[in-house]
Amino acid sequence: MSKGTYDEYSPVLFRIYNIIEKYIIPSNIYTVRGTEALNNIDFDKISKVTINGDFCLFVNSTESAFRSICDYIHKKIVKYNIDPQKIIYCNADLNIEENYKKWLNFEMVSDNDTFFTTKPSGIYDPINVIGIDFSYITMNNRLLNEFNIIKPHNPSKIFLCMNNKRNKPRGKFLNALHEKKIYDFGHISVGWENKYLEGRDKMVNKTEDQVFLKRNSNIDKFYNDSWFSVVFETKLGYESLYNWRPMHISEKTYNPISAGHPFIINGNKGTLEYLRGLGFETYPELFDESYDIMEERPYKNRIEHIVLEIEKICKMSNSNRKELFMSVRNKIEYNQHLLYSEYIIPEKNFISKLEGILNG
Repeated sequence: MSKGTYDEYSPVLFRIYNIIEKYIIPSNIYTVRGTEALNNIDFDKISKVTINGDFCLFVNSTESAFRSICDYIHKKIVKYNIDPQKIIYCNADLNIEENYKKWLNFEMVSDNDTFFTTKPSGIYDPINVIGIDFSYITMNNRLLNEFNIIKPHNPSKIFLCMNNKRNKPRGKFLNALHEKKIYDFGHISVGWENKYLEGRDKMVNKTEDQVFLKRNSNIDKFYNDSWFSVVFETKLGYESLYNWRPMHISEKTYNPISAGHPFIINGNKGTLEYLRGLGFETYPELFDESYDIMEERPYKNRIEHIVLEIEKICKMSNSNRKELFMSVRNKIEYNQHLLYSEYIIPEKNFISKLEGILNG
């Protein structure tokens, strides 16, 4: 649906829209979470405003693939004779510029186009696309004094791993923990089996705004009762199937930073490199982080590597483990302060790209 005033916006996206509305007329900004939302947009109106030289901007803050949405927009551009260079599409894929170009040039290949729209429905001139780190920018809205420096002394568990929806890497990882007999060393939730941390991390009756803008204090006790987090991001393994290399960073990655936890992140290839590029410190003193440059498929290779790192920590003596993790307290505090600092690189990058498009 079209967005025109601040009070229509989700608080999660308020900061993003606050930036955008400095450059784009509010009535020309559209929030789209799927092709269904596009059905409610008046593209005849968009045609008229772009003829007058104005830009229209579409925002999709979800982890959904861009291809079906962009294909829909391109069809409407042709139908209504809209200048594609007056259209801007933003989503959460930080590699969307590269991936969109591949898609537009028919360079994404799939054996199953009925499930994934991997090819454009026609030959189109390009629109403008920008990837936004929505999670970092929105979580930066939290107050600095809201977090605490977690210092576990004698935690009952070694790691924390929260999983809600099932995907193949998560399932294989949990099976591997069982095989290594280290599953019980962690606080682990398995949403698809209705196994939650005393029900505390089940997002029932909890809006997206609450998830982003205020960390669940009930979860803090599990951060306090473990040494580190193991994060499995959502979008994994597409690059070898579709020549598509997305980079999605969700709240799953930033929550451990907010909570004062070191982390292992099984995300898109280069996730740790991306975080370091933002200024965050990662933890090579604790874990062999070479998994970050391993291909996402086959899943087995990465998962075996990660499980071995977890097993290594689990087999340490309590005193050695405590000494090791207490040695990175400065990094943990630095990361927390960076997460909530006034100057954040993703916001500056977005503004720079947006200004570049508008200024031609």
